[in-house]
Amino acid sequence: MDTYQYAMAALAAVLAIVAAVIHAPQTGSSGSSSGGDMQPQPEVEQADTRLHVRDVYNCPTPGDVDATAHWQVYNTSGLPLTLYISDEEGNAYQVLERIGSPAERAWTPKLEDGSYHLTCVFHSDSAVKSETFTVAESPFTGAPKMVPITDREVSAVSITHAAAQKKRLPELQAQAQALADAIRSGDRSAAQRAYLTYMETYRSFDDASAMWPGEGLDGYAEVERMLFSDRALSAEPADALAAAVDHTAHALETGHFAIPAPDYGLRTHEVMEEFERFDLRGERDYGAHALSAALRGSVRATRETLDPLRELVESRGLDTAPIYDQLNVLNSLADDLDGKYDTAFDQWPQEDRLRLQAEVAKANELLAPVATMTVIRRMD
Repeated sequence: MDTYQYAMAALAAVLAIVAAVIHAPQTGSSGSSSGGDMQPQPEVEQADTRLHVRDVYNCPTPGDVDATAHWQVYNTSGLPLTLYISDEEGNAYQVLERIGSPAERAWTPKLEDGSYHLTCVFHSDSAVKSETFTVAESPFTGAPKMVPITDREVSAVSITHAAAQKKRLPELQAQAQALADAIRSGDRSAAQRAYLTYMETYRSFDDASAMWPGEGLDGYAEVERMLFSDRALSAEPADALAAAVDHTAHALETGHFAIPAPDYGLRTHEVMEEFERFDLRGERDYGAHALSAALRGSVRATRETLDPLRELVESRGLDTAPIYDQLNVLNSLADDLDGKYDTAFDQWPQEDRLRLQAEVAKANELLAPVATMTVIRRMD
């Protein structure tokens, strides 16, 4: 899933809080998907020059900096790239986010005197650390820095989140069975209401539900197509869905599941990001035109993913209050728009479409730093 589409808008917020550090091997990850056995040697470049990232095996080493660095970062590695600056004690100072490929970005990091290295973080691939470079005669002192968030900390957050989700699964099971019973009764209106209740709850388990063990719960789309059309009612797809929910609940009850620590921060951001990417384009509307219910579910999923992470990111300097405020705004907006339109989103009046798009985009902008501060766990 592409989590880089919206992060440019979040760059200012990310730079303000300073990103987490990355502990990465000196060469590329052995699991790199980019292929090839030969790994080029690091290149040392001048302080006032281009830092050229050519592949996923090599992160360029800047030349020693006299006073202030003025760099042009040029990425032709074939993968989106994030750059971090860290010192030898593991404190993180600066970050340059989401550089496309090919793309060029200017960077003037503010670093005090000391020794540093760059880490090139490649999307869904390796992370590579440069050789050390030094800064001398810097005009800056007291540069903000952040103690890195560790895998152990994020893993504890993920386990807490998984335990809370497990407690809510009976609610989803009951609603799936109520949906099947309503369809079997032959009352289409009652079945539609039961479906919307189920769908909102199901969406509140995003993004973890896509990672649950078992056969998957995508059968709700077929139920929606049947209920919100002229098709004859049949309990078969709803019965299959209820059985799948029961099977998933049993698998989670008897086994172990938690969002992997390297992915947790991304998942916190991706729920609303995918709402913007898919729901606002009508790609998950199968006839119900239930955007308000989907939005409420996505907001609840985001909130429940962020809740156990809140103390951790706040201890590293992130103010989460604006995020929660914006989630409240989205909930209120969903209630305001609930039942207002029975058409697809692209048929709404422009004023309400732009209003919803702007508020969702703002939420994603605020959530991007959460992903940045925690996503680097994959590189430890």
